[in-house]
Amino acid sequence: MDYYQDNVLQKPYPISSLINSMGKAEGSFCTSTGRLKSVKRIGDNVELGTVFIARMPTGEIYSEQLFNEQADKDWILTRILWLNGVEEHN
Repeated sequence: MDYYQDNVLQKPYPISSLINSMGKAEGSFCTSTGRLKSVKRIGDNVELGTVFIARMPTGEIYSEQLFNEQADKDWILTRILWLNGVEEHN
């Protein structure tokens, strides 16, 4: 459901979270629950499926073959969003 905040259209988007899932403890590497805002987006103008390591594109594009070659890899693809909570509890 879209809504406006400070006259700016806000849109919800599903995200893929870190392996630690959702939580509130600072430094837990969990994604906070509740409403969040994107404060930094990494990956503008990269091809869909671009592989990132250390927040930098590797030049690889995710494929079934690449997955089969590196099945245990923690894949970070296309966009990285840094999120901040907008509710008091997060």
